[in-house]
Amino acid sequence: MVNLKKVIGIILVLCLSLAFLTGCTEDEKALWDAYKKTGNANSYAFTAELSLSADTSGITDPNAALTLGVINTFKMQISGSAIMNADKSAVKLKLVTNTQLMGSSYPVTFWADADFSDANHPKYIAVYELPDMLKSLMLNGAAGYDKQYYYMDMADLYTDAGMALNFQGMLNTSKLWEALEKMDTTGISAEKKGETYIATIKNGAILPLFEEYLKAMTAITPELSAIDTEALDFSEVFAPLQKIDLLGGKDLVSSYTIGSDGYLDSMTLDLDLVIDPKQIAESAGTDANAAGMTDVIKIGIKMLTKYADINKVTSVELPALTRENSLNIQAIGREDEIAVYINGMRVIFDVPPQLENDRTFVPLRRIFEKLGASVEYIAATESIVAIKGDRRIDHKIGENVFYLNGSAIQSDAASFVRNGRTLVPARVISEALGADVEWDQATQSVLITY
Repeated sequence: MVNLKKVIGIILVLCLSLAFLTGCTEDEKALWDAYKKTGNANSYAFTAELSLSADTSGITDPNAALTLGVINTFKMQISGSAIMNADKSAVKLKLVTNTQLMGSSYPVTFWADADFSDANHPKYIAVYELPDMLKSLMLNGAAGYDKQYYYMDMADLYTDAGMALNFQGMLNTSKLWEALEKMDTTGISAEKKGETYIATIKNGAILPLFEEYLKAMTAITPELSAIDTEALDFSEVFAPLQKIDLLGGKDLVSSYTIGSDGYLDSMTLDLDLVIDPKQIAESAGTDANAAGMTDVIKIGIKMLTKYADINKVTSVELPALTRENSLNIQAIGREDEIAVYINGMRVIFDVPPQLENDRTFVPLRRIFEKLGASVEYIAATESIVAIKGDRRIDHKIGENVFYLNGSAIQSDAASFVRNGRTLVPARVISEALGADVEWDQATQSVLITY
C-alpha cells in the first residue's frame, strides 16, 4: 500500500509551489504578487480544514477496503499563528490541530521558538501538548513521564548529531522569490474567474516542476548551498515516478482569493488521487498481480486554508515549562543520569553529568551557552574564556581555580576531560554567572535559575 502521507505531502507541496511561480498574464502576475506579499509578512494567523474521502466501490481486497473505510472517517482542523522578526532570522509559531478518526478526536498543540540570527548558537525549542493515546504510544508504558507538555531542544539535538542547524535562508523570503522566479514555469497558468483565481499545473509538468522546486530550495538552504545544483540529478528518483499518474490524467488545480489589502485571503485544494497498483509495480519493476495488489484506489483530498491578521499578530507565547508540568523527550532512557535543569527545562548533554568529590560536573561549552555566555577555547594555553555581559571567566583546563573578572574562585575539584568533552563544576560556573543553584537529593537533580 502506498504511504498515503507521503503522497498527500507531495501533492500539497506541488500545489503550494504553484502559487510561487510567476507567469506572463495579468492574472498570473496578480496571484504571484499576492503570494509574495503574503510570504513577506512578518506575522499572520490562519485556519485550515482537511478531509479525505475514499471510494470503496469495486475494492476486492478486504484489507484495502478496511483501510479505505478508516480513511473515510478522517478530518482535521488546524489553526495557528506565527510571528517573525524583520530579517526573518527568528520565528515563533503555534499550531492547534484536531484530528477526527473513527469517531475519536485527537487534539495536538505545537509551539516552536526558533532564532537563527547567530549561526554559531542557534535556538530552536519545540513543544507539544499531546492526547493520551499519543502519550501512551510515545512513552510505551514508561512510568513517571505523564506530563502536560513535551519538548525538545532541536538545536542541541542537531549539534549532538554533528549537523548544522540554520534555516535562516529558508525564512529569508527574498532569496526564496529570487530562486523561484528562475524556475521554468512551462505548463502552469492562472486565470481569474469572478473573485477567484484558478491556478493549474498541467499533468505532464508536475514532476519536472517538482524537480525544479527541489533544486531551488537546495540553492537557498545554508546546509545544502555548497551543492552544485546544476549537477543535481534526480533521475533515479523521478524516472520511475514518470510511470505513475496519481491524478488519473487530470491536471493539478487549486483556487485562491485575494483580499482588498492585496494579501492572499484563502486557498482551496480539491483533487482526486488515483493509486493504480499496476503503475506502481511497473515503476518498481515488479508484478502487481503476483503481489496480490490489483484494486485501483481512489482518494479525494479537500483542503481549505484561510489567512487572517496579516502583520497584526503581536505575540506568540510558549507555555511556561517546569519540572512538574513538562518533560524533555530526549531525557527518556536517561533515568540513571544526574539531571540538570535550567529555568525548569532539562538540559541534555552528549557526555552525561559526572559526580566527582560530591560535586556535579557537566560539559563546559553547553552549560556556559545555556546560561547565556559566549565561550572561546585558547589552544595555546589550554584555557577558556567565557563572557556574559560584564562577567568574564578565565579557566585553565585541568586546574581547580576559576577567575571571575580577575578574582580567584576555588573549586573542590579540578576540571577534567572525558570522552572528548571538558567537564566543569556546575555550581561554580552557574553562580559565577549570577545564577542560583540547588541540589535536589530526592531526584538527583541540579536546579539552576537565572
